[in-house]
Amino acid sequence: MLWQVKPLLLRTLLASCCCSLATGWLIGIWGGITAMPSFAATILSHTSTGNRSSNRSDPASGPSSYYCMYNDQILSLTGSIIYLSALPALALAARMTHKHGRKPTMWGIAVLLVAGAALGAAADNLAAVFASRALMGMAMGCSFQAPTMLLCEVLPRQSRGMGMYCYNIALSLGFLLAGLFNMLLHDPAWGWRASVALLAAPGVALAALLPSISESPQVLLQHGKEDAAAQLLERIRPAGSDTSGELLQMRAAAGRAASAGKTAQRLQSLVTHHKPEVVASMLWPLVLMLTGLNVLSTWTPNLLMALGAGSAFALRSNTVMMAVGLAAALLGGFLRFVIVLH
Repeated sequence: MLWQVKPLLLRTLLASCCCSLATGWLIGIWGGITAMPSFAATILSHTSTGNRSSNRSDPASGPSSYYCMYNDQILSLTGSIIYLSALPALALAARMTHKHGRKPTMWGIAVLLVAGAALGAAADNLAAVFASRALMGMAMGCSFQAPTMLLCEVLPRQSRGMGMYCYNIALSLGFLLAGLFNMLLHDPAWGWRASVALLAAPGVALAALLPSISESPQVLLQHGKEDAAAQLLERIRPAGSDTSGELLQMRAAAGRAASAGKTAQRLQSLVTHHKPEVVASMLWPLVLMLTGLNVLSTWTPNLLMALGAGSAFALRSNTVMMAVGLAAALLGGFLRFVIVLH
C-alpha cells in the first residue's frame, strides 16, 4: 500500500501533489478574486467593466448591475487565459519531458508559479493580471504532463492507483484553499493581493522538494544510463524485490520510444495500439466540461452575485461548495478502497 513505500517515493508523491494543488487553486481563485470589492476598485475601475459597474451603488439597479459588471470581453479573456496558455505549454512540456526528463519540467512549473503569483500580487492594472494568469496557466499546462508521468513511473504497480487518488485529492484541496483564502481575505483592501500571492506557496514547496527526489528510471534508460536506472529501481522498490522484470519492460518501452520516429509516427502508433484508451481519454474531459463543472469551479461567486447575493455571502457559499466537493472525493475514495478490500 501507499504508506509502505519508501521516503523517496513519498517525497515524489508530495511534489506531484503540489502541482495538482496549484492547478485546483489557480482554477478556483479567479471567481472569488473578481467578487472582492477591493479588486474591482483597484483593477476594474479603469476598464469598461468598471465604468459599467458604477451603478452598483444604486439600489434601484438591482441584481442586473452585477451582470453588467462581469459582462466584459477583456475580463472574460483574462479569466480564460489560463486555458489558452495551458494548451501550447502542454505541447511544449510534452517535448521537453520526452527529451530532457520529468524533473526539468517540474522546475519550470515551480518558477512559473512563483513568477506568476508575484506579478499578480503586484499588479495595478488588468494587463498585469492578464500576464500573471498567462504565466500560471503555462504552469498548469505543464502540470498535466510531467508530474503524473513521474508519479506513475516511480511508484510500484500496486500503489499507482492510490498515488493518483492522492493527486486528485490535492486538486480538490486546491479548490477549497482558493475559496477559503478568498473568503478570509475579503475585507482588507490588500486582501485580493494576498490571495494571489499565496498561489506561490505550492511553487515554493515544489522547489524545496525537487532536489530530494530522483528522475524517472524510464528517463535514465532513454538516455542510455542503464546502470543508474537499475540502481534507482533497487532504491525505490521494497527490499528483496526482483526488479529485473520491471527493468526489462522499461528497456523495451525505451526502445519503442526511440524507434517511434517523428511525432506523427508516434501518434499513429498510439492510436493503432491504444485506440480505446485514446477515445476514453478524449471523451472524459469533454463530458466533464459539458456538465458545467469548470464553470461552477471558477464562477460560482459571480453567479451568486448576479442573482443578488452579497460578495461576502457568495464567497462563503463558494467555500462551502468546495468543502463538500473535497468531502465527496474523500468519501468516494474510501468507498472504493473498502470495495476493493472486500
